[in-house]
Amino acid sequence: MHKDDQMTPLERKKALARGEKVDRMPIVMAYGCAAGDLLQLKYSQWRENPELRANVIIHAYRELGYDSVSTQYDTDALVGLFGGELFISEIGPNSVKRAPVSDINDLSGLDLELVCSEQDYTFQHTYEVFHRLQDAVGAEVGSIGIGIEGPFTLAARLAGAESLLRAIYRAPEQVHKLVKFAADVLVKVHTRFLKEGSSVAMMDPVASGTILSREAFKRFSKPYTTYVFDEVKKSSSNAIAYHICGNTTKNLGDMAETGCNGISIDNVVDLEIAKKTIGDKVHLVGNLPPVDVLQFGTPKAIDAGIRLCYRKAYDSPKGFTLGTGCAVPVGTPDENLYQYMRTARECARIQANTPASQLSVDSFNEKTK
Repeated sequence: MHKDDQMTPLERKKALARGEKVDRMPIVMAYGCAAGDLLQLKYSQWRENPELRANVIIHAYRELGYDSVSTQYDTDALVGLFGGELFISEIGPNSVKRAPVSDINDLSGLDLELVCSEQDYTFQHTYEVFHRLQDAVGAEVGSIGIGIEGPFTLAARLAGAESLLRAIYRAPEQVHKLVKFAADVLVKVHTRFLKEGSSVAMMDPVASGTILSREAFKRFSKPYTTYVFDEVKKSSSNAIAYHICGNTTKNLGDMAETGCNGISIDNVVDLEIAKKTIGDKVHLVGNLPPVDVLQFGTPKAIDAGIRLCYRKAYDSPKGFTLGTGCAVPVGTPDENLYQYMRTARECARIQANTPASQLSVDSFNEKTK
């Protein structure tokens, strides 16, 4: 438990489920590749070592004290599993150098049996990290999250994003087949982890409303995301979190119909609009701008940005949790992270301990000195 809290995340979660008083409401932070910054480690230095990777994640959780702990399932390695090649990055996720599927009309090189096998480095690596996290902090936080890319983004990795997007018009049936294969990969992966107590955090950046039209999203993304969520619910009742990067305003309603429990809102989406559109359907998480405010902003700007998030969404019908609009950037100053947690704790305490009849937009204004 963090020194500035009175409850562990799991105690807080259980108390909220029983309708009991808590010290503060939960706070989350999408802290992936940047987690090593607190230990002055580049992502490439801890990415491949399960023990070090787990230690980096645990250190960040204990130092900052947010409420959820997860590890990323790096689907870029699936590119290699199916015969493609990667560009290796020093500071972030690897990217595709040569996609496994060179012709979308030929998917014969994709073998679902390889997923979660002894040949699947991604699974073996993540499985060890997951259990190290579970052993170290599971009693404090409850379920350990497995963050993984969604079916449309995984399909883009397997065929190349440009090729996949062109095929929507040239070979739509093949796109359906490829995205369905990607969805089956995700079901297989999640089922293995869910049976051991994990939770689901799925990000699908290539399905962004900035990239896909609403019609394309409804045809090629939504059905397969819904399929994944329907299948994983057969293995666990743990919460399912869903995030799509970019402007998803036009797709919010469809996202809420996929069966997820919570939606993480990108910072380019107005949180107040999200509340009015889907706040009565799913729990909302978001959406402090991770670059302009968290990475490059002053402590005062971070404080103001967090308070604005609460003013917009504190009364969302299905609940609201503060989070970043997307992943914390590598190189974010430590002091900015501490400021995030200081203001977040203050607002989360107000959110938890002010009677509903007295809670208002003004409750989250900056205190006068």
